[in-house]
Amino acid sequence: MTMPAGEVGDAARARQEAADWFARLRVEPCEADLAAFRAWRAAHTLNGETYDRLARQWEQSKFLANTSLGRGRDLRRARASHRQPAARAAAVAAILLVIVASTLLLRPGVRSSPAAAIEIAGKGDAVRTTTLADGSRITLDRNSLLRVSFSASERHIELLKGRVRFDVAHDLARPFVVIADGGSVVAHGTIFDVELQPSRVRVVLLRGSVEVRGDAAAAVGPSRARMLAPGQALVVVRGKAPSPPVAADPADTNWASPMLSFDGTPLRDAVAGFNNRNGVKLALGSGPAGNLRVTGAFAADDPAGFAEAAAAMFGLDVRREKPDVISLH
Repeated sequence: MTMPAGEVGDAARARQEAADWFARLRVEPCEADLAAFRAWRAAHTLNGETYDRLARQWEQSKFLANTSLGRGRDLRRARASHRQPAARAAAVAAILLVIVASTLLLRPGVRSSPAAAIEIAGKGDAVRTTTLADGSRITLDRNSLLRVSFSASERHIELLKGRVRFDVAHDLARPFVVIADGGSVVAHGTIFDVELQPSRVRVVLLRGSVEVRGDAAAAVGPSRARMLAPGQALVVVRGKAPSPPVAADPADTNWASPMLSFDGTPLRDAVAGFNNRNGVKLALGSGPAGNLRVTGAFAADDPAGFAEAAAAMFGLDVRREKPDVISLH
């Protein structure tokens, strides 16, 4: 069956525009770019479907990881030059060439050989930071657990429990994909948090850009995938599309810092901050001590040191009544 000329033209237009957006969104887009991208997706169902298909082909391609073309393609040039017609056309043509080549060379039954999956667990009493084989750094909250599996075409992470910060090493040939309770986050070089909460997944972006997708049961089309800008957060519920992005609470991004900083913070809130980060707990005795205001920066994994500093500042007594409890009176 032959497609009407108008439909063929629409498909070609959507492919070219999708490739242009694909290049632009992977090099730290500004808020204006993201707003324009959302408007473009919403303008026509074909736009979202074409973009999603192109993204899947890029992620699944075995060709990209094993050629100089795939490893040498530098999309950073697209962002700087996309407003220049000739440069933009060249960038689009390059992206389409890679996608088409990878699609044509894929064959059923031919799969890359992933390395054996490994599990990485967080500590029970403190935040843990480690480096993956590709150079990416991950910070695990207490009692977190994830499974890592790298192949020639993809860096695959499954978050099984807790919260993790990902500082992703740049590798255009191998997308960095985090799966959590049906939702997924796709990144190349960026910093973001993923947290498994009861009945939902929360994603917070600190730097760069990521694409967050719902599972196969979620709505299809433009609403199934959302782009995040730095400082934004969203949630994903199984079987539903990701929620619209909102501004992240700055307090949400402090959990992985090696320091806890306070500026006129009530002592009770400072104590709660340490208790959220450590197995050894701080306890405040009865009285008005909780209203005292704390200012300063303290090592997040040293509740005993903070207790001594608070005692010196406010004339409090420090008591170690139990091995895992430090009381301030």
